[in-house]
Amino acid sequence: VKAQARVLAAEAYRKLGQLARAQTPLEEADRILTQRGGSSEAELVLARANLEAALEKIEAAAGSYDKSIALWERVLAKTPTPASAWALTRALAFAAEAIPASAESRRRRILAVWTDQNSRFPGHAYIEKQVGDARARTVDTIGSR
Repeated sequence: VKAQARVLAAEAYRKLGQLARAQTPLEEADRILTQRGGSSEAELVLARANLEAALEKIEAAAGSYDKSIALWERVLAKTPTPASAWALTRALAFAAEAIPASAESRRRRILAVWTDQNSRFPGHAYIEKQVGDARARTVDTIGSR
């Protein structure tokens, strides 16, 4: 919980454009974090990736996005719920936006995640909307080549 508050603070600083101030809460969260491999670490790594992308450190950001996505994939495999799917697809969407070369594969994965969730939890309007949105973004990406 303490680490999560610092991750949120770092994200807020990043969104405000205060990139230098965002670094300190991320470092504090890293020191506090004891549970490795779970959702807290995945959020920390995602926040770091977003900061690196904002600082235009694209290579570092790509590595951090990959690590965060891998952590979220593990969380989803353990707990295949809409909340876990949302967290993973959020990381995938950030990566697709920041790293255009990976956008198509990331968007295809988003579609696959929501399609799987739709089969697990049929009839849920939110999930059906996510499938439709993901399908539209995937078609747009393919059509823009």
